[in-house]
Amino acid sequence: MRNYREIFLLLFIILSSCSEICDCEVSSEVMNKNDRLLKIMDENGRLKDIHSCYGVPEVFDSEECIQLFITNGHGKCEIYRLTKTGSSYTFFNKVTENNGSKLSVLYSSGTKKINSNVFFKIKELIESSCFWTAPIESKENTPILDGEMRYLEVFRLKENPCTFKQYHIVARNSLELSVFKDVYREIISYPLRSHFPSTLREHNGAICPKK
Repeated sequence: MRNYREIFLLLFIILSSCSEICDCEVSSEVMNKNDRLLKIMDENGRLKDIHSCYGVPEVFDSEECIQLFITNGHGKCEIYRLTKTGSSYTFFNKVTENNGSKLSVLYSSGTKKINSNVFFKIKELIESSCFWTAPIESKENTPILDGEMRYLEVFRLKENPCTFKQYHIVARNSLELSVFKDVYREIISYPLRSHFPSTLREHNGAICPKK
């Protein structure tokens, strides 16, 4: 009887330690394509060029980082960034513009501490949208009418249980057709709900209409 109790206790400890499971379909074809594309983007510097052009920070300097940046095809970029380091959670938002010769910061919220619930709500939306197993580029992308492109990138020290990756990025130009639309809206609406300065609403008016 004692052995049964020990086995049961061991199984309970193992199962309870696995707080994350993979509920998403994992396609080897998609994973291989993502790996090839990330390698190409790293080798040709495409992603670094995008970051540099719009003043988008890297995501590898914290324990976990969720970053959404939106380019409009006319040199303007909106950046939303959430980080977790230990028990500290932060939010950062800025709007930049590159006119071809100069990068200007039109608005910056500065780094603000936030409640952990804000971070985890967005993280759960990302996980439930099967972000980690999604293709970097998708057929859901439609011809760009307004020039907007949304890049959602996530880094975490602990590997994702579906892909065993620490980093992933997806690029989409469709809001309504995207499976990530709830993630976009939750991230973009946060500074408005948090009563950030009105200048943010002026710069983000096209995406976050004034209430």
